[in-house]
Amino acid sequence: MKDAISRPTTANVGAAGEALVAARLLALGIDVAKPFSDNGVDLVAYSRGFDRAIPIQVKTASSPQIKLEQKWFGIPGIVLVYVWLTSSTGRFFVFDGLPDAERFLGTSANSNSWQVKGAWSISSNNFGQTHFDRLRDYEDAWQKVTAQLRA
Repeated sequence: MKDAISRPTTANVGAAGEALVAARLLALGIDVAKPFSDNGVDLVAYSRGFDRAIPIQVKTASSPQIKLEQKWFGIPGIVLVYVWLTSSTGRFFVFDGLPDAERFLGTSANSNSWQVKGAWSISSNNFGQTHFDRLRDYEDAWQKVTAQLRA
């Protein structure tokens, strides 16, 4: 009989990323809710007084790679958290809206892929030091969430 728990499915990977983001926010003292329906928001971080809320989209990969789509930033105030499940704790990259994503893209923000198709991606095979260097400003940048909620 084949082991039914041998490899995580795409749904498992996505759910794990969302759970890790929620756990990290909770550890930072930020309350988090999970919407019942998927309308482009995976989590909602909110202030204790319920007077401020931040929609969060979580994207998870099991290797160093990035895929960005302009449509993910269509919800006002949305924060994108990209999770790499390359370790048991994960690595987190926090993008505060479309301007952050385009800052990360650098000259690739002028590419046909981004300008016409509205998407850009790079696989783990093509991920180079330049990409890691550009990601440095976004790794564990939880202040992009906490500052908005504590203002």
